[in-house]
Order: sequence, then C-alpha cells, then structure tokens
Amino acid sequence: MSDKRYTLFRNYMANELGITRDDIKAWTMEAVAIEAKRVMAQVNIAELVAKNSVLSSQEKESVKRLIADQVAKAIVVTLTPK
Repeated sequence: MSDKRYTLFRNYMANELGITRDDIKAWTMEAVAIEAKRVMAQVNIAELVAKNSVLSSQEKESVKRLIADQVAKAIVVTLTPK
C-alpha cells in the first residue's frame, strides 16, 4: 500500500471509526491467543510422548513440560509500532 493510501486508511479508521492503535493491538493479541488455544487443542502432547517413548512417567512429565514451555515461547507475538 502506498504511503498516501495508508495515511488515508489510517485517518479513516481513527477519525470515522474511532479505532486506535491500542484497539488494533488488543484485538490482534486476543485473536492470536484464541488461535493458539485452538491449534494447541488439536495437539495431544501427552499421547505423543506416551506413544513415542520408553521413558518413566517422571521423565514423560518433564518432556511434556519442556514441549509446552517451548511452544508457549514460540507463540509469543510482539507488536511493534512503525
């Protein structure tokens, strides 16, 4: 989008619709959180660990925690203004 078109669109959103950067940031964060929950609900980490390992139950829990921590870090979304 050209700078002029972007400026017109941004002004329309701010002046006519009353949408602020903070609104967009909040909506985006909410949408990402919902999508992350939806995707993670499709993945059964406990089942994957149980099927594919010969670990003790304590080791399996450690693996599940490690996977969950890594997934949580990967999902973090950073919104930085231009």
